[in-house]
Amino acid sequence: MVTAMTTTTTIKTIEPSEVGGALDADLDAYLDVDLDRLDFDQLLLRLRAVDHLLRRLEAERLALVSACDRRRVHQERGLLNPTQDLAFTLGLSPGRAQGLLRQARALEKLPKIAAAARRGDLNRMHLSVITELSQVAEARLSDWEEFLVEMATKRTGTEFNQAAATLKNALDDLREQRATERWQRRHLRVGARLDGMVALEGLLDPESGETVITALSGLLDRERRSPGDHQDHRNPGQRRADALTDICRSYLDRGEASTVGGERPHLSVIVDLSTLEGRAGGTASFGHTGMVITPEGARRLACEASISRIITSGESQPLDVGRSTRTIPTGIRRAVVARDRSCRWPGCGRPHQWCDIHHLVHWVEGGETNLSNLILTCRPHHRYLHEAGYQIIGPVGNPTFLTPNGTPIRAP
Repeated sequence: MVTAMTTTTTIKTIEPSEVGGALDADLDAYLDVDLDRLDFDQLLLRLRAVDHLLRRLEAERLALVSACDRRRVHQERGLLNPTQDLAFTLGLSPGRAQGLLRQARALEKLPKIAAAARRGDLNRMHLSVITELSQVAEARLSDWEEFLVEMATKRTGTEFNQAAATLKNALDDLREQRATERWQRRHLRVGARLDGMVALEGLLDPESGETVITALSGLLDRERRSPGDHQDHRNPGQRRADALTDICRSYLDRGEASTVGGERPHLSVIVDLSTLEGRAGGTASFGHTGMVITPEGARRLACEASISRIITSGESQPLDVGRSTRTIPTGIRRAVVARDRSCRWPGCGRPHQWCDIHHLVHWVEGGETNLSNLILTCRPHHRYLHEAGYQIIGPVGNPTFLTPNGTPIRAP
């Protein structure tokens, strides 16, 4: 005879009000202040005081977590492990609960750092970095407690992070193995989305990341020092996106890329004649992704490009392919650059390396490719002229730039 036995575990939930009534009352009185009536100095003093209090309370929370872990409270509550107990008690995700438990266990073995945390000398960033350090050098980190506390209390957050990274590298016996593992994790995914945008997602090893950041920073720094930067309303993310595009464009323009299918890689656009002529019903798309682009976007790109004529039948079957010819020959481009030097947009002045050459009258509409019909504009302003309704009128020697409503743009 087999007797089945079942047990039911009831988890008691302790309300914060049962243990923190007096503290809550004091806190309510402290918070009963109209912050808008405080002057700047009072606001900053109050912010520092609240931050100091939060640091001390965080240290107390970690001490409580450590005590619950050490005394195996989760077993008394019928839970499987301390992480599950923390997640249930504090309403955390399992990952956040595990991170809190790691911090508590790290501080338990670092008494000087724990004491500094209880004094309010360490914030959450300090504790997170120190916990990460303890994962790779737990046995030797106790020798560096005073150093870390001093760095946390007397240096900026950036300086503390740099010092901790240096210390981590020095104490980590597996640093070479970890470096190889980081390098193996590198990846980059690039793909077109349904809305026509292209998504980039990736992870770079430190050396590759430093290379990319240095290249982007160099170009962004030049832009910040350009005369027209005060007119630039792009946000930082847009600036970085444009800088990455300019770096790739510069690489393709120099002709250093290996040939693919008998041609050097380049931006390819497939556009029919009606689109270039501004007539309705035409199509234009990128040759690599097949994503559709606007007619004015195609006309902007055609301002300065190599054009290959492809004659097709009504079913778009190619019948004849002509030789590739540049819309602006190299010699004429040099002459325009020598004359204009930089973007001609009032107040801009971005250097010619960041510029396209714009036809005042598009070549599709009969505009000639000569100095009197060409002007240098940076790529953002070239986009304005084709796709935002801005115009240029008058002779190229003294042009007038107009807003979409016809108002002349004056240099600041």
